Formats: sequence, structure tokens, C-alpha cells
Amino acid sequence: MINVNTSAEHLQSQAQDIWDGIWKWLYCPRTSLIYDFITSYDEEHRLETLPTADEVRRQEPNPCGWGTGMEDSAINGGAMLSAICDRYMVTGESEMKVASQKIFDGLYACTMFSGEPGFVARSICPEDGQSVYKNSSRDQYTHLVHGLWRLWHSPLADLRTKARIQECLAAVAHFTERSVTPANDYKLLMLDGKPAPLVCQMWNLEEIAPHEACRLPMIYAAAYDVTGDGHFLEECMKYLREGLEYSCRLWHWPYLCYALLQMSCSLEVLLAVFPDGEDNSLCRKALCDAAERAQYNAMKSAREFLTAPEVEPVYMDWRMCKLVDNYGYKIPRQAFSETTREAGEAALVQMMAPDFHFTDFQKMLLKRALGCRNYEKFSSYGPIYLMSAYWRMRRLDIDTNAKNSVGQS
Repeated sequence: MINVNTSAEHLQSQAQDIWDGIWKWLYCPRTSLIYDFITSYDEEHRLETLPTADEVRRQEPNPCGWGTGMEDSAINGGAMLSAICDRYMVTGESEMKVASQKIFDGLYACTMFSGEPGFVARSICPEDGQSVYKNSSRDQYTHLVHGLWRLWHSPLADLRTKARIQECLAAVAHFTERSVTPANDYKLLMLDGKPAPLVCQMWNLEEIAPHEACRLPMIYAAAYDVTGDGHFLEECMKYLREGLEYSCRLWHWPYLCYALLQMSCSLEVLLAVFPDGEDNSLCRKALCDAAERAQYNAMKSAREFLTAPEVEPVYMDWRMCKLVDNYGYKIPRQAFSETTREAGEAALVQMMAPDFHFTDFQKMLLKRALGCRNYEKFSSYGPIYLMSAYWRMRRLDIDTNAKNSVGQS
């Protein structure tokens, strides 16, 4: 076995390197968003191959922005907010207030500035600060809602921020209610008002997978939780029990871990909003089922780290990539690496399940993933989840070796 430094001091230093790198490499101050990847380690040119405003207006190369670097900013921001909330609960650092506000500003813009309040834009073009791709996804909604919900419950949110979160989540819930109807085949609408052809099915259990079944009730539950508006509770209850029961029937084969994490994010909201009774019990069971499956992803990532490069190579300009067809959408083929991302996601899924024991072996896999490589440079958003898992582990106080290094970063 390759020797890896897993001391508390080294792991905290590594987590800090990831934190610094997110702001240095992936964050854009103009839009307050975290982009998917960079194409240069030159700080001045790192994001210069993102789509131009004209390309976005023409919806090039596809209406989701897949493969361009503007695909998942709403997901990245939601995941980052969750990590910030956990870090603040451990350290109490005042700088987390500033950081959370920056990320929130970007997510607020994605939700409220596209011309259709409540439509969650995947990202925003840095060139003009307003152009967006028209086809979002249920995954964008899931992480954005979860991140805003977590911030609302955090001491980091002042009264003004809480009010803006209420505005956002209410808008998302209202947009979802208008979109997800039998007439639209229970799909989220695109920005042009048409049902999305891909990745936006929110209901109809014959069409969606078990890990997707609670995304819809979670949106309504989060809106109800922060606003107290009983209408959102009524909408949630239309789907809650059936969605929870279906969530407990995960398929018996390996999942990509991002699917398990998004499932867990939706269930974490529902677990808190419905703290008692059978609904709570079903939440706990589904979370435990997801955690059991995530153990596979952690071990798979551990093997892949053995041959991973010390420093991530940068990505290609999407305009130079070969295009592949996905249900009519032309997608630039990039050499994405899931290793770092899945290591963090797998640990998070296990720690989000209150009835699941995060074993010493799985804890060590997380530590080794964090400790084994240089995180001063990285070219994609994957390390966000590794850093998030580290701070979730610290918040839950399940790593006794780290107890004496709180607040030293």
C-alpha cells in the first residue's frame, strides 16, 4: 500500500488548499459562480474559453451547455454552500460569512435574473453577465435548493439573506408547480416555455429512477420550511409518501455517486421537515440504502487514485473537441475524471445517513483520498466534494484525530 500522510494537520492543510484553489481557479467574481473546469493554469486565461454571449444566445453547442464549462454552476454553488455551512459550524471563522454571501449572490442570480423567476439557470455567461442556456436539469434544482435551505438554517444567514432565500425558494417552488404537470409530462419547463426534452423529468414513477423520486417533494418541503406557506406543504404531500416508498427501492447495481448524493440531499431536507412518523422512517431507510451503495464508489475511487496524475491536466477548449450525439444534443467530448469527486461524494452519502455506521475503513479511504495528492492545482470542480466531506466529518465529530486542530486553518 502506498504510504499517505493522513495526520490531522496534513488533512486540514489539504482541505485548505482545495478551498483556496476553488476561489483561485474556478470562481468568477463577475458572476459569483463556480465554473466546471479551466483550460489553463494561467490565472488570467483560466476561464477564457467559456462560451461567449453570442454562442450562448445561439445555444451552442447544445441547450444544456454540456461540455463547455457552463454546465453545473448551480450544482457547484449548492455543494459549496453546504460545505461552507459545515466548516463554519466547526471553526466559527468570520470569513465564512463573506464566502457564503458570494456564493449565495451567484445562486440568487441563477434563480431570479433569467427573466423567469424560479427557473434555475445552470450558469451565467461571464462575458455579459446575463446569457444562460435554456435547458436546466433536476440536478441543478436539487443542489441549489439544498444549499439555500442549509444556508437559511445556518447562523451565517442574516435577516436580509434569509428573506432573499425565502424569495428564491418560493420562486423555485412556484415555477416547479407551473411546470411539473400532466400536460407537460411532469417535466420542468425550459426558459422558452417548452417542456425540457432531457434531464428534467420530476415525476411519473414509470419514467424516473428511485434516486430521483424525492426531488419534487423536496422542493416544496424546502419552500414550506423557510416560508411557512401551507400551500407548499399541500403540494409536497401530493408526492411525498409515494416518492419515499419508491426511493426505498434502489436498483441492485452500482450507481454513479452523484446520483446517490443528490438523492441524499433531497432526503436530508425531508428528514428535517418531517421529523416523526412513517415518512421520517422511510427517509432514514432510503438514506441508509444509498449509503450502503456508496461504499462501492469509495473503494472504486481508492483504486483509481493509485494511477491518477499528481496534478490534474487542464481541459480542452470545447470548440476543439469531438462532438458526440446525445438524443439530438451535440456534446463536446471532454476527458472528465470522476475519481476525486466520487471519493468525496461517497463519504458524504454515508455521513448523511443517520442510521448508517461510517466505518473506520471508509473513513480511512476518505483521509487517503484527501491526503494523497497535490491540491494546490486542480482543473475541475471534483475537489469541492472532497473538501465538503472533510468538513462534514469534522462537524459530526467522528474523527477523533482532528479534534485538537479545530479552527487552525
